[in-house]
Amino acid sequence: MDITAQDFEHLFDAAMEWHLNTWSEQTNRFDFDDMPQTGFIYWVQEYPNLMLCREFLAKRGYTYTASFDEATDQWAFISNYNFDSARVSA
Repeated sequence: MDITAQDFEHLFDAAMEWHLNTWSEQTNRFDFDDMPQTGFIYWVQEYPNLMLCREFLAKRGYTYTASFDEATDQWAFISNYNFDSARVSA
């Protein structure tokens, strides 16, 4: 399956920059295997969307770590993939 950047953009519900120092008081929301200092955090409602996002990132050599976000009841993942600079038009 070939997931395009446009497909990826439609898989996540929200995203923003991740800087551990600004999230340090909220890290108890997550159970990441690895907590990167910087990157981009994404949220997806459904687990299959998380799997598709991971496939997109892995095929392109981007890092990621995933966890369930207890505050939003969604899956979250942190990656070094910058959604904003890679944004495509629908």
